[in-house]
Amino acid sequence: LWISGPKGCCKKTLVDLFLKEKYKNMVKNTYLVDIKTKTSKIIELKIFKSNYHIQLNPSSYGVYDRLIIHEFINEIIKLTKDSDENSYITIVIEDADKLTIDAQESLRRTIEEYIMNCRFIFIQTNTSSVIRALESRCIKISLNAISNNDIKKILIDISNKENININDQDINLILSSLCNSRFENKIVPNQRTGLHRVKGEDVN
Repeated sequence: LWISGPKGCCKKTLVDLFLKEKYKNMVKNTYLVDIKTKTSKIIELKIFKSNYHIQLNPSSYGVYDRLIIHEFINEIIKLTKDSDENSYITIVIEDADKLTIDAQESLRRTIEEYIMNCRFIFIQTNTSSVIRALESRCIKISLNAISNNDIKKILIDISNKENININDQDINLILSSLCNSRFENKIVPNQRTGLHRVKGEDVN
């Protein structure tokens, strides 16, 4: 799947809802994986993982994105294949449009080699920076940014159902807050999600 759209259009939310619908008993946790490069540099890779999927953002590690895809992702797929040849794991790649060309080529080869053992969901904003060979292998879903009028209708509908008194000033304050958050690159920690550390592995 190829999920594209502007910032703030709930691409990640859509993916989360899709996974929860597909895997009814899915429990997602946050892990930190220490990966050792050939020069002995330690990369602290942050992933979200359940029994059915892995979600990560290789592009946030710059030139090491290809190594993360080539070694870490491929190893995860091989382990899945060895445990059950008929099963597959879903891999969610955030900011796929920011991956280097080498990383995208590595992903293309991975998809071709392990098509029976993995399914990919790519989340991205800028379609023009993705190689054709990778994009053509995906089903594309494009999202539009939700308008303030749509948000206002939703807020009014919720307030009516929950018997909450809300006025135009309250709604405008919420809209203003949402508008600002769309353009801020913030990571809000999930207090209910445990943080785990996995032993490092060597990366060529």
